Amino acid sequence: MAASPSRRMPRPSADSQVYADRKAILRSLLSEHGLDVILAYATNKQCSYVKWATGSKPLLFHYYYVTKDESGFLEIDYLTETLREQTDEVLIPVIEDLIEHELPKFLKAFKAVGIIGNAPYAHLRNVRQPMTVLNDEMHEHLLPKSDREIDGLAASAKVAKRALKNAGKWIRTGLSEKQLAEKLRADILSDAEDLSFPMGVTTGPRIKDTTASFPTPRKITAKDIVCIDLGSIKNGFASDSTRMYF
Repeated sequence: MAASPSRRMPRPSADSQVYADRKAILRSLLSEHGLDVILAYATNKQCSYVKWATGSKPLLFHYYYVTKDESGFLEIDYLTETLREQTDEVLIPVIEDLIEHELPKFLKAFKAVGIIGNAPYAHLRNVRQPMTVLNDEMHEHLLPKSDREIDGLAASAKVAKRALKNAGKWIRTGLSEKQLAEKLRADILSDAEDLSFPMGVTTGPRIKDTTASFPTPRKITAKDIVCIDLGSIKNGFASDSTRMYF
């Protein structure tokens, strides 16, 4: 399948060697497992493996592929221009609601396929080649972080920290768990793309069963313990924090 013409945008020089080394890890897995291509799936909320390999994250979803000689993205056709601003990789446009037909067409030239990330079954149901899931093997490679990634994680944690600090001002008797959660959600979304997981707000006697439950209409009463479990996604980096208030 031919790639669409694309402008070449230079990557940040500080990370160019990092991404080159990580792409080499993916290529080593090709030969190690006897694969012809590796696909890494990413969404705007779960972009870890692709962001690790390229520094790029999707607006909706996309696949990053690596072969022995080539690498690039299968990107939704109307989002390719946006992705070109993030990467100098080859871009191959695919049709969003026909992805289960587009993937088999792209993979037709390959005999053995590796898959990374939580790709939906609906996307892969028409793929006939054997597929090797590499998530467990890849997890250890996600753990070391570059300086830029550490800064990104810190920025995400800062958003969550600010919201939890504000929670200390908002908590009062008569406020319901759901009302507190709405305030926290608005605070996070004022400076981040999304929550990194469903927020937990647990108060009073409910804490004896769990410290991370969905907020309910229960109202806070005097002498309650309030537990908040939340996180933010900022620039593709996720945070996770828990605080208790007495």
